[in-house]
Amino acid sequence: MNNLIILINSESTFDISDLSNAFVASLSDVSSPTHCATFYVQYLEFLCGDQLASVMRSNRHDVFNTCMRFLTHSRTDEELHKLERSILKCSCDPKHRCVHESGRTKPARWNPTLQGVFEGCAIVVRLCFGPFDSNGTPVLLTLDQAMKQSKKAEKKGQKALWPLAARDILVNSPEQTLSVMWRLCYRYKSDPILASLQNILHASGSTLSSLVYKMPAFPGQFLHYFEAELAKLALGGQDLGPLSTVILMLHQSTLKCFELHDINAFFFWIPHAHGMLKTLTRAVSVLAPLPSSIPERDQMLKCLDGLGYGFIVYFRQHLPRDLSSYCPKFVQVYHRLSTSMPDNEKCSVRAFTRVQELAVSDRCSGPRCTETTATQSRKLQACSGCSVTRYCSLECQKAGWKDKNVPHKSICGLLQVFQQKTGVSCQQLKATHYTEEEMLAIVTESKFALKDASEISEQLRLLAMWRDARHVMESLRLP
Repeated sequence: MNNLIILINSESTFDISDLSNAFVASLSDVSSPTHCATFYVQYLEFLCGDQLASVMRSNRHDVFNTCMRFLTHSRTDEELHKLERSILKCSCDPKHRCVHESGRTKPARWNPTLQGVFEGCAIVVRLCFGPFDSNGTPVLLTLDQAMKQSKKAEKKGQKALWPLAARDILVNSPEQTLSVMWRLCYRYKSDPILASLQNILHASGSTLSSLVYKMPAFPGQFLHYFEAELAKLALGGQDLGPLSTVILMLHQSTLKCFELHDINAFFFWIPHAHGMLKTLTRAVSVLAPLPSSIPERDQMLKCLDGLGYGFIVYFRQHLPRDLSSYCPKFVQVYHRLSTSMPDNEKCSVRAFTRVQELAVSDRCSGPRCTETTATQSRKLQACSGCSVTRYCSLECQKAGWKDKNVPHKSICGLLQVFQQKTGVSCQQLKATHYTEEEMLAIVTESKFALKDASEISEQLRLLAMWRDARHVMESLRLP
């Protein structure tokens, strides 16, 4: 790091370590930057070039911490307006002004404005959720995987890679990280900030996505953002990347929560289900005519089908009778679900679904505990009996075993019997997406007792209900 030199032009060079020191020092108070936007965007451009960010992840943790602090600092509209004006004025140290010269020979990808600085910070943070594929696109890691990556580096005698802990990403609180980044994204209609937020949502599992319900304006704003991206493509736009990010973020903030029986998310989206299905229909109509040779097209259409299916499954009773504004696939799903299934088959599918939901959950099942794999920066420990239920600590496991509401000792044996009779292990439950038909076929063939299916379904329903109630009480600080 000490000898890493950046070529500014044919006559000027700069030591990246000195430049990084200036960047961190100038943002020590994130509410009052002491350098100008041109300096910041050019420095952030340097970080994004030639995989410099991946090198600095092990040497300059303070740079990435500064980016996250600046990006997630809560500001009022008045403070943002003031900062937008002040950051345009150059107040840089004279010895750092040569950095401005690089903007004349090789301009940064972001405009030298406050929005450009936010976007530069967002992209630098996003680069840390690698490794990268052959196209240079990050292959997204979860926070616990990122922590493992750091620990592996340390074991090899190397310096740990940033982020070192969940607090590096969820700087002040998970709620503030989510709300501030979304506010910036919507304010500036910024695709780079949205992409970074989507990466963080993915990395943190249910930690952030389960807090979306605390932003009352989010559904309406998100629908507006979604429609704007569709309008760009309808007018001849060629870049599917931003729309793909919107679709992935929608999946993370809705279906992932519904699958975990997040009661708050369910009620939060009820008023917007019809509007979302109409927007999903428009998205299908925009993407379907595109050539199948476009790599992202088929994957995005598949994801839209899944979202449409999910919204109809969870909100069927809250949709209007007139379905003419939905695409034919969505209407078919609605009618198929309206066809009555025998009670015993419903019970079997419900039991299978709830066991799988528990297996893929990233939340601790201990009483009054709201920890997740992201907040713990590691995978939660599974019960040695059933291998399905997970806890953040031995204390939570002991408390869960004798919990007065839903004691694990009443569920553990049933979960073991389920896996033994169906032949479906916990690993398979986590790795495989089963359709209702596949679930029913497995349970029917295994002759898993209807009484057991009914009991396990009810017990896991209660567990999910109490877990969400605990989450709400904790977030509202209720006793």
